[in-house]
Amino acid sequence: MPLEPRARTLGDTLRAAVALCKCAGVTRVGDVTGFGVPGIPVFQAIRPWSRSLCVAQGKGLTPTAAAVSALLEAVELWSAENLRGSDPPVPLAKLPPADRALWTGDRHKLQIALDPLIERKWIQAKDLSSGDLRAVPFDLLSLDFTAGRLEYPATSNGLACGNTREEAIASGLAELLEQHCCAWFAALSPTERASCQVKLHTIEDALLEGLMARVRAAGFSLRAWSIGEAFGVSAFQCMLTENSRQFDDLAPSTGSACHTDKRVAFVGALLEAVQSRATLFAGARDDIVPDAYTGGREQEFAMMLASLGFGEGRRDWSAIPSRPAHDSEEVVRALLYVAGEITSLPVVAFRHELPCDDIELWHCLAPGLHDVARLDRAARKPPAAPAFPSIHASDRANRKFLFAGPGMHGLECPRNVELRPPAACGDLGALLAEPAATVALVDGVFRTSRTVWHREILSLLDAGWRVLGASSLGAIRAAELQRFGMEGVGEIFAGYACGAIARDDAVLLSHAPAYLGFAPFTVALVDAEYTLATLPIPPEDRRMMQRIVRTTDYTQRSWQSCCEQFECRTGRPFPVASEDLGRLPSLKRMDVLSLLEELAKPRGSRTRMSCSPPHTFYYDRLVTSLAPASVAAPT
Repeated sequence: MPLEPRARTLGDTLRAAVALCKCAGVTRVGDVTGFGVPGIPVFQAIRPWSRSLCVAQGKGLTPTAAAVSALLEAVELWSAENLRGSDPPVPLAKLPPADRALWTGDRHKLQIALDPLIERKWIQAKDLSSGDLRAVPFDLLSLDFTAGRLEYPATSNGLACGNTREEAIASGLAELLEQHCCAWFAALSPTERASCQVKLHTIEDALLEGLMARVRAAGFSLRAWSIGEAFGVSAFQCMLTENSRQFDDLAPSTGSACHTDKRVAFVGALLEAVQSRATLFAGARDDIVPDAYTGGREQEFAMMLASLGFGEGRRDWSAIPSRPAHDSEEVVRALLYVAGEITSLPVVAFRHELPCDDIELWHCLAPGLHDVARLDRAARKPPAAPAFPSIHASDRANRKFLFAGPGMHGLECPRNVELRPPAACGDLGALLAEPAATVALVDGVFRTSRTVWHREILSLLDAGWRVLGASSLGAIRAAELQRFGMEGVGEIFAGYACGAIARDDAVLLSHAPAYLGFAPFTVALVDAEYTLATLPIPPEDRRMMQRIVRTTDYTQRSWQSCCEQFECRTGRPFPVASEDLGRLPSLKRMDVLSLLEELAKPRGSRTRMSCSPPHTFYYDRLVTSLAPASVAAPT
């Protein structure tokens, strides 16, 4: 059962979302639950040719809910990045007095106060309190990140889909108030923040207790703060910290949410924190900064010190007020009332036109509410993309690069192929300084840094490169980018391309460092599944072992460990010894061999894309940071 009443069933919403995502350019929906907390679903929808973010995210209490959430976020970004404003631009000073009063004045730095003399485009939107039409700045609604920005960076805060107008506006309003509560909480002293920390053991709710139990079982500590009570609304901020840091130094994962019902708000904040963890692990989202992968312990300590959150909270769950609503219309009224108590400036909402009547998309703006994103008031333009040489008539155009680690363990790299370690974000983009040639992607990094971005590969394809992918991250990227010219090789690629494989963590394994040849320590799920499917064993044994390998973390999934779990559960040994299982053919290895065969073939002529892929300021910032010297030496 959903936490909130919905106008349509989740299945109906899913069908509408799938139809819209065909227009939005989604090439794949991936399950990244294994990157966060097992049992709390997180999905990603990939839109490689976007003008905003290539990766849209979704979370939910069920896999279907998480997939719908990711698809609808992709629709939101697509619609907002293709928005068109009035022509010609007009300065605020020339608009009617009511519009001038809405958007300018002597205000707090976290509110909106536009420069009245800057010429800008405008769009008509509705005042949610009076119903009057108001002029809304196009630059605050448009999420086209390939364009320059004015005083404030545009954000998706307040942009939300719903089955009905009320559902969409309720979600948008809740997000605006959530940001206001977060800004208020950030301004408190450590002692004041400590008084907001929730005593988690006082929560007596089966759903919430179950979610928290999953977080603890996954090796995380959870802290939560009630941050909306000062404004008469339920809002929470949650933080996940890893109990044992062995493989990475990720920053703590945080999430926040707001609602009239404290139960809904708490679940939303917790799911947002889990999604944040999965996002950093996957590393493909364009707006992730490198600092998220360094100094995690220091960041964790600083965050806990800022809220004195080292021990048990002080706020009893039963003492936190709540106002459950019967429907979305009641939620809208309640949230508008809260906003009205905070500021006299109205909330305005713009309706996006979608090619589907089953989904509503609205963008709410509240110039009187606070948002920490407005700290950056300086006008910034995207950095210019570097002019890398495009030298096709060169002997060097026959060079071939292969990014692989454990996938090449025990194999000999062909002499005419330059072997490089698993690719991280920027490694493929650095090749743009080379004449167009051939590059193959097998392995990439996860969890310890940002991973290969889609725009890197699109830029190589646009520059005339031949790009192949197989076996691991290469298979995932090839499935997401095959329509743009990336070539996938092998069965794993085919599985991702047709949707038979949805889990991004299915190709993960633990391995030794470079100086030990990246020797694998564990078994990837795709290899374990392949092995079990080919074994002549009783069906009940196969099903039991399949459950074991699917639920065992990739860092622990060895055949020895899985066989021990099998014997523990059944009281008898698995029909095939772990040593014999380890000697059976590997699907990942077979795909790498197929890739090497493909690399050995002569490189034919390639047709360049009809138009260059969009360069957002996030990607241009990445490319301009790449030193040409980095091409000469592996990273």
